Amino acid sequence: MNGFLKMITRMTLWVSCLFLYPVPMECAGKPTLEGGRPKKIVITGANGWIGYNACKAFKGYQLILVDNKAGYDPTNRFAMEGVDQSISAELRNKIIKIDLATAKGGIKFTELLNVENPDCVLHLAAILENQTITEIEKNNIITANVLNACVKKQVKLIAASSIMVMFGKAVRNQRIKQILFGNLAVKPDYQLSVDDELENNEETILQFGREKYKQYLAYIQTKEYLENYAKKLVKENPNQTIILARFGWTGIKNPYELEKNNYLKGSTFYLAQEDLQTFLIKCVEAILTDKVTKCRKYVVVSEHPQRWVDMHNAKHDLGWEPAINIKEKYS
Repeated sequence: MNGFLKMITRMTLWVSCLFLYPVPMECAGKPTLEGGRPKKIVITGANGWIGYNACKAFKGYQLILVDNKAGYDPTNRFAMEGVDQSISAELRNKIIKIDLATAKGGIKFTELLNVENPDCVLHLAAILENQTITEIEKNNIITANVLNACVKKQVKLIAASSIMVMFGKAVRNQRIKQILFGNLAVKPDYQLSVDDELENNEETILQFGREKYKQYLAYIQTKEYLENYAKKLVKENPNQTIILARFGWTGIKNPYELEKNNYLKGSTFYLAQEDLQTFLIKCVEAILTDKVTKCRKYVVVSEHPQRWVDMHNAKHDLGWEPAINIKEKYS
């Protein structure tokens, strides 16, 4: 009798999960694990630009899409560049709405991992630097909710940091500073690496002269928090794997067109859509096969004659290097 009751309980839980969480998106090809199950990836921030690219890149995987919005979002990269969101209605309809910046959202996300049992999580959700400082600082709650859930479930994690965490160090180097502010003749005499100390504070970020530099500093500091929290968790949980990707400036429009309205030389740390997608593919392959373990950081940008960041560890660990030369493709 007890066995019968347990079976009924499990069936009830399974049926409930079907109503709570939509059936995951499946693509052709279906890379599988032992036993024939397609590899499954949870993507937070799936309604954004990088999330859109991840959905295009991951052919053959089951994708569980999470965001606090489905459809038009006036605060994301699409809207910031004045471009209609190009995520298809099919993808929007599969987004599971969870507000990760709340305690309730953290509980829902943990429940989602328990139900779906994914092979890894791609964490892209973030409140961008175009919001108020109060809103931006909620990124720390999002970080804690997602990372704690992954550690609790022992799910491998790839998390989006930003090349902006390197800005403070960049302006300390006179040549790199000149490149950032548009001196086309300067070549970098040193490339910053992921191991360089971060020096983001009011003094360094104020040098960019942005009217809302405090928002940019707040955003950068939440990404620093993400990286430090990830390192702390992996130290406390040696079997946990977290990859931190410092993505370059990535967007929809030609970077040189965007530079016309932005004095910062963004093309020198731009990440083309093609390179973004190949990095994501290599990253997932590496983390699922345990080619990469523990906590690893990578800078991810496309090639440029004035590239001022070093990316040798991405080539060494993942077999990835950029295929797109920004100057050749866009100028």
